[in-house]
Amino acid sequence: MEDVFDNELEFGLCQTGAIGTAKDFAPFARSAAMLRPTTPVLTANVDLGMVANCAGSGAGNFGLGCFQAEDCILLTMRLQVGTLQIYWLADASDPEVWKTIDSWKKGGKAGFALIQDKGAAFIPWDISGPQNGVEQFRGECGKQKANQFVRAATTLAGSGRVHHQATTDIPGVPLEHVLVSVLMTDRLTEVVKKNSIELLARVPTLSRKAHMKAH
Repeated sequence: MEDVFDNELEFGLCQTGAIGTAKDFAPFARSAAMLRPTTPVLTANVDLGMVANCAGSGAGNFGLGCFQAEDCILLTMRLQVGTLQIYWLADASDPEVWKTIDSWKKGGKAGFALIQDKGAAFIPWDISGPQNGVEQFRGECGKQKANQFVRAATTLAGSGRVHHQATTDIPGVPLEHVLVSVLMTDRLTEVVKKNSIELLARVPTLSRKAHMKAH
């Protein structure tokens, strides 16, 4: 892939993302209502003005990958919208993560909700191709590695390594912004609460859906 970083690059950190469903956003976004209600939707906290600026080319891409930290596998779910790339770091040992991937494959559709305060940009996505880039790590599913994952993911997200190693997935479209989120599942949320990990204490929820404006 093309190395796209230069002196003008800006990057930020979205600390946490979550897994919702299309029905959570259907009342506010027509594109969400057109999806199967149970279609998994990844959420991330993003500056919507930045999204609009970066999406000018109209190009996009979604893919799966991984990082390894000692004996812990961190799956990556990577969405690129124009010059913006968003990473979700996911626990390969968490069954909810694999359930999400399998649902995308089976239904051929995914969704992304990019949220800022009470507003959101909803992006429906066609899952094309086999998306088998992480299948070799399915054996991790069910292992009790949530604590190791939290430590590895927060360290990786805060280190800047993802930002500096990121490359564009769209030929000819250089990256200007890279955002990294740790994907919070139900299991991971319980681990975080139990251990009072300050970095991830603010877990995003969909509790204010009634006031949300979708674009």
